Amino acid sequence: MRYTHPELLDHLAASYVLGTLQGRARRRFEVLLKDRNDIAALVNAWHTRLQPLAVSVPPVQPSAGVWEAVVQKTTSVANGKSKASSNPQTPSFWWNWLKSAGLVGAGFAAALLIITVAPLTLTSVDKVAEQAQKLPQSYVGLLTDANGQAAVLASSLRQGKVLTVKILKPTPIPAGSQLLLWALPNEGAPFLLGVLPEKKSAVIQMPATSEQLLAQVPRLIVTAEPLGNATVKPTGTPLLSGHCVKLW
Repeated sequence: MRYTHPELLDHLAASYVLGTLQGRARRRFEVLLKDRNDIAALVNAWHTRLQPLAVSVPPVQPSAGVWEAVVQKTTSVANGKSKASSNPQTPSFWWNWLKSAGLVGAGFAAALLIITVAPLTLTSVDKVAEQAQKLPQSYVGLLTDANGQAAVLASSLRQGKVLTVKILKPTPIPAGSQLLLWALPNEGAPFLLGVLPEKKSAVIQMPATSEQLLAQVPRLIVTAEPLGNATVKPTGTPLLSGHCVKLW
């Protein structure tokens, strides 16, 4: 595969930061990341874009085994017993360690990568600032489930009428129901944004621009509503919820 297409590189950078790029694809991307400034800039840009979403992810209470894992790993490194894959200066070291400790889940993959990978990939503060200024003005929402796991990522350009929805973690749909995405404005009643896809991603056409619809919307929720009913307000208990933030 030739890593020259701008849209492909942007997609890979976004998936890398979110933690959804896995396996061989992730390893190949990390190799490219070391040698190509253009890819590093894209990763930096996605870190900058998604960093505000970290506040949407509830704190995770570590299990009792976490500190045992800390002692084991740090002692191993200090005694020189670790292998190349256990180098604490590499993102894979921390990623694999946190997975073994039971801390890594979809719920805070974005926040985790912002914390652990960003310092290793930033080429310069000036470059990050320059790249951030070029990011499109957007509204972004990250919705999590009751366990704090990230389930849906929604985004739309400020003056756009299209909402792009990506399913990060499938949500079970009760029989005879559909999942609806709602906006909760500061004032007034919740209003419907659209129907969520069952998996992967989808595009929702909106009746107005994001600026007109979402400027006064701090939160989004998802509820399960009966199929075929003309729903004008959410009736079910929110299955997912999260902040809606503007990035500019």
